[in-house]
Amino acid sequence: MSIIDTKVELNKDLILVTLANGESSLHRAGQDRLHSLPGQARTSLDNAPLQKYLREALLSPNLDKIAPYLWLAFTPDHAHISPLHLQAARGRSIIVAENVHLHLVWYHDRIFIKPLPAYLLSSAFWEYADRTDKAIWQAAAGFMRTYAYLIKYESDFRKAQSTELGLIPSNNGGDAITYEQFAQLIAPFAELDDTRVTPRYTMERCG
Repeated sequence: MSIIDTKVELNKDLILVTLANGESSLHRAGQDRLHSLPGQARTSLDNAPLQKYLREALLSPNLDKIAPYLWLAFTPDHAHISPLHLQAARGRSIIVAENVHLHLVWYHDRIFIKPLPAYLLSSAFWEYADRTDKAIWQAAAGFMRTYAYLIKYESDFRKAQSTELGLIPSNNGGDAITYEQFAQLIAPFAELDDTRVTPRYTMERCG
């Protein structure tokens, strides 16, 4: 069962296909003949290149390795992630960074944030990840959980959707995504405990 219900998903471009041998794969919905991951036009949905891309885009093994030692520098708590409006109030400029290793790293007056890709808003994607690679699921879930803290209020949502930042998709392929819809989708991730995410996301501190 997917962590995102099909009733609240905000990207309907993917469907999950399971063969008789139990192998699962993702395909584009509809008749558009596209064979790429939503929001990632250069990434094929064929399992081998897709798995390679997802591991590179979402996993941060080096940070996972050092996570158990970060308590020496500060008290680890994933809830110590301030929403976007507070980042601005503290004088931090938001730098968009696709590299997941930089996500929520801050230095003086700058903080790096990885945009939320459209495919993570798809119910089919989460079911696929759950069936094919638990590490990808846990890393993606930890990443999504950070957005539950970054976007806490409607003002955060508007800032994230701004043309200046573009941190989250502005539409679902047709209609505009509203704050209420996003809040409903992200809610299950806010409830995840640390055992369900990769170690890196148990130690985030970005107050």
